[in-house]
Amino acid sequence: MSLPTLLKVAGGVGVVGLGASIWMEQKQQSSYRQQGFYQKSVRLLQDYHPAAQFLGKPIFSGRVTIGDRNLLNVDDFSAKLVIPVVGPLDKGSLYVQASREDKMAEWNIDQLDLEIKSSKQKWTFYQRKTDAAQLPCSSDVAYLDSDLQDEKLQS
Repeated sequence: MSLPTLLKVAGGVGVVGLGASIWMEQKQQSSYRQQGFYQKSVRLLQDYHPAAQFLGKPIFSGRVTIGDRNLLNVDDFSAKLVIPVVGPLDKGSLYVQASREDKMAEWNIDQLDLEIKSSKQKWTFYQRKTDAAQLPCSSDVAYLDSDLQDEKLQS
C-alpha cells in the first residue's frame, strides 16, 4: 500500500475510534443519570431552599467524571459520587453517598453534601435516619441547616 492510502486508513480508524469512545461515554452518562441514587439526590437538592439561595433557580445537574474513583465509585450495593451542579448565580458540587441492601432494592440516599464553588463552603444538608423500625417517608430527612429545620417545623 502507498503512504497516502495508509494515512487515509489510519485517519478513518482514528475517527471511528474517537466516535465509538464518545458514544460509549454518553451511554455511561445516561446510565448514571437514570439510576435512583442520581435522580433522588438531584431532586433533594432542588427541593433544598438554601441551595436555591446560593445557586439560583433552576438548578441543573452536570456530567459525572467517569474514570476517577474519588469522584465516581459505584458498585451493586453502594454509590459515592460527585455531581456537578449549576444555577444562574453560581456553580457547585453535590457529594452523594447512597446504599441498598440488594441488587433489586431501591437506592437509599445516606448523605448529601453541597459545596459552593465561589465561596468554597461545603456542608451536609441531608442524612438518612437509620432507625430500622421506622418506615421510610419524607420525614426521614435530617436537614442540618437550622433555617430549613425551623421552616419545616412551622409547616
